[in-house]
This record gives sequence, C-alpha cells and structure tokens, in this order.
Amino acid sequence: METELPRRSVSISPEVLALLFGHAFSHRTTPIHGALIGKASETKVEITDAFPICHETPTKFLIESSLSLVQSTLDGNTDKSPEIVGWYTAPELTHPGESSKQSPVALRVVAGLMSTSLSHPVLLALNNGTILEVLNGLKDPQTVVSVFGKDFGNQWMEKLDHKLMDPEKAVKSIAACAFDVKDLTDHWNAGAASEWTSAAKFKKRFF
Repeated sequence: METELPRRSVSISPEVLALLFGHAFSHRTTPIHGALIGKASETKVEITDAFPICHETPTKFLIESSLSLVQSTLDGNTDKSPEIVGWYTAPELTHPGESSKQSPVALRVVAGLMSTSLSHPVLLALNNGTILEVLNGLKDPQTVVSVFGKDFGNQWMEKLDHKLMDPEKAVKSIAACAFDVKDLTDHWNAGAASEWTSAAKFKKRFF
C-alpha cells in the first residue's frame, strides 16, 4: 500500500510571480513553460526563482536540454541550497474568466522530474484569462495561480495551498518592465550575447 503523502503548502516570491506574469504577456498567443526553483521539504515548498523555457509546445530535447542548463546554473551558484522544485505552464492568452488547464506536456515534465531527481515536484498553472484583470486591479492575484501536487493516481491533480508573498509589489514591477521576458528559446534565437531572463534578474532590477 502506498504511503500517504503529507499535505504541503507552497509559497511564491514576488519576483517569481512577476516573471510568470511577464512571460505570459510577452508571449500571449502561445503556451508557455518554465522551471521553478527553490527549496522543498515534506511539508513546504518555497519557490524563490524561475527560469522561463519556451513559448511553444516543448520537445523532449528542449525539456532535457533546458533542465540540464538550469541545473548547471544552480551548480555554479555559491548558494548550493536552491534546486528545481517543479514546472510552470500557461495556455495561450484566452478570455477573462476562462480557467487554466493543466497541460499534458507539463504533466509529463513533472512526472519526468519525479523519476529522475525530485520526489514530489509541483506543477504551477497560470490562469491567463485573469492576468489582465489583476493588473487592472479588478481581481486578487491569488486567483491567477493554481499549484498542484502528485495524487495517488500518479497525476498532478491534488490542489495545494499556496501563498503569494507581497503580490502588490509583483504587479507594480510588471507594469515597470512592460512584460519584457526573454525565455530560453528567445535567448537561443537572439544569440549568446542576449539575455535569458530569470526571476533572480527581476529581483535585481525591480525589487
């Protein structure tokens, strides 16, 4: 019999929320995907950084290459504690009020993370349809994000409690940066001298 998993809570830093919003708005007409960075225990996940990967349906090669690059970046940091704790995704920009859907590709990615290194990665889904309403002050930023953990059916359908840390600061920073987020595929297309945006870079620039 499978051991019951402890229920975990998830906290999301303002710079991560800002990056997620910016990534979604930088590529409004396509789905987006990215890696979540932070610290994880049996009872808590702290998401403190994120790397935007692509604005398309990622291939297996892109997923494996991007995760290898993210891990290499983490290994090169002086602070060795952050790790890949999950994956985020959002569909192409839809109409306000439409709910976010879990991407089959994202489900496969988190399942792959679990099989390689992480015991219980999380899946974060953005509700693209409500982001504009949040930026206009019409909705609570909490409504944009849903976080899921692994359930007993080996899917990521268990909704986890999550808390956005200082979401007002994140919303203000998005207005300041004009949604300019460059993901890994943007970086590859523009050349080695171009930027690959991360939430940590958002933090240095706007927080």
